[in-house]
Amino acid sequence: MESNFPQNYRTPFGWAAWHWTAISTNIDIRRTYTRSQADIVLSTFNEPNSGAFARAGGPSGNGNVGTYVNINIAKNHASTSSAEKMVLMIHELGHTLGFHHSDSNLGRNIPQTNNATYHANNNCGSIMRSSVYRCGWTLSTNAQWTDDDRTAIDWAY
Repeated sequence: MESNFPQNYRTPFGWAAWHWTAISTNIDIRRTYTRSQADIVLSTFNEPNSGAFARAGGPSGNGNVGTYVNINIAKNHASTSSAEKMVLMIHELGHTLGFHHSDSNLGRNIPQTNNATYHANNNCGSIMRSSVYRCGWTLSTNAQWTDDDRTAIDWAY
């Protein structure tokens, strides 16, 4: 975490990392205090004209994960609940792990998951939908992964 990473996103990010680590034995997201040991750097960006509240880098290949998750500090995050912040962080970490938006055709459809049209019409069909919805997630160990999420994670990891 860079020093500019918003304080009010730190606990939600911790929960997001916990949920990804709990869903697969092949995913292990932990905080390090040494930047040279970090695979993913948490920071900010400032783009008032962007529709994005956050962004993340995807993997570059060779088994590497994406290298960053950034919060758009130009957006008003004050009315965003901690649970919504956690869901946003789960979503952005999904990008660093190689997942595309479930409601777009950018990536290929993962076998035994619903197609992009289904996800475009179903707000709670996947954590990776381009518009992120809370869909029952809370700051707790009670995960709300959908069947499509679980299938995709099992397929990829």
